[in-house]
Amino acid sequence: MPFTEESIFKLKKSYSRKTLLSTTGCDWELFDKEFPKNTKTSYKEGDRPIVGYIGNISSFRLDFEILKELISYTTNWNFKFYGPIEQDRDTQKSVDDLSSYENCNFAGELKYHQVPTVISSFDVGIIPYKLNEFNLGTNPNKFFEYSAMGVPCVSSKIPSLKRYKPQIKMAQSLNDWMKAISEAYNSNSEDNLKLRRIAQMASPTNSIARIDRLILSGD
Repeated sequence: MPFTEESIFKLKKSYSRKTLLSTTGCDWELFDKEFPKNTKTSYKEGDRPIVGYIGNISSFRLDFEILKELISYTTNWNFKFYGPIEQDRDTQKSVDDLSSYENCNFAGELKYHQVPTVISSFDVGIIPYKLNEFNLGTNPNKFFEYSAMGVPCVSSKIPSLKRYKPQIKMAQSLNDWMKAISEAYNSNSEDNLKLRRIAQMASPTNSIARIDRLILSGD
């Protein structure tokens, strides 16, 4: 059963022994191997910064309303979306609407081994989730994938990601998103190194090691 910070907090009320929250993570070995290759130009198009997203594309998951505002107001940024597009009417209409903007592109699905290279072409990664009941309980893996490539991230206010502030920027209104993306774009190499450390700590290898230590401690 997946847990979030909220569910762990509730568990601690009835369980007095030590608990550990093990989140999702990325394949650190794969991403770390690809990081030094510096393939940042492979997926570049023009001189505008790329604001990118990788993951499922659906009206249930994504806040298309804020995305439309962002894309229409910030024509100096390119928005690129990679991932499978759901076939329901609302999703298809929203994708069609956004595709009409010159600075927005839906680039299709990726093989997992392609993900690090594509992310390295992003200047900022985004997680523009709707704040519905399902999304509020998620722990988006893509944050760790962006982080593993040293790419700063701006997200909706997902509770499980708040623990990573200030390395992750969070936004709600259009002005919030515009400001946060600009700040993320201007982050420095030290900030990006901190992101890589977060991704490494959240890798399956390190998560399993922490669980082992907890079990062996007998607490």
